[in-house]
Amino acid sequence: MKKIIPYIAILLGVLLLTTKKSFNTILTKSNMNISDTNLFNTLKSFLTKHEGYRNKAYKDIAGKWTIGIGHLILPHEKEMIKNPISDARVLELFRNDVTIALKAVSDLVKVPITLNQATSLVSFTYNFGVNALSSSTLLRKLNSGAPLDEVAKEFDRWVFATDPKSGIKVKSIGLINRRRDEKLNFLA
Repeated sequence: MKKIIPYIAILLGVLLLTTKKSFNTILTKSNMNISDTNLFNTLKSFLTKHEGYRNKAYKDIAGKWTIGIGHLILPHEKEMIKNPISDARVLELFRNDVTIALKAVSDLVKVPITLNQATSLVSFTYNFGVNALSSSTLLRKLNSGAPLDEVAKEFDRWVFATDPKSGIKVKSIGLINRRRDEKLNFLA
């Protein structure tokens, strides 16, 4: 037993370093690709936590028809409002949507970022859209080399949803929680 303990300790150390390394891997435009299984699974896990996973259509907090993993139902997809979709279709929609968000992050971010930072930025973009990221102070600060804690504070500004009945922007507990998770993940 005494001879086995050092080997177990070494194995645990290697596991910890490998895990830590994967989250600290620097991503750039050239290696930020949705075909990377680790990146895809990380994004799927993070986004499913916040978007949920539904085969049947529902109205989101802003009153928009949504299905799958936060996929906004487009005018040409109205049949999904009445008809549930398969798990394969959920993943197909997710892959298409997350590819758009990842491409935006890849194109707009001009500095190297970690997997955690990419995940947070893709989640933000998936939620608020490419235009929101491209015009955000968050992106401007990140690209200008501002301290990461200063950049991360910008997530806190994006916690408002438009009430579908009144048209008034209101703080959303769901968005507050999501931005908190994105911020913590960004700084991890």
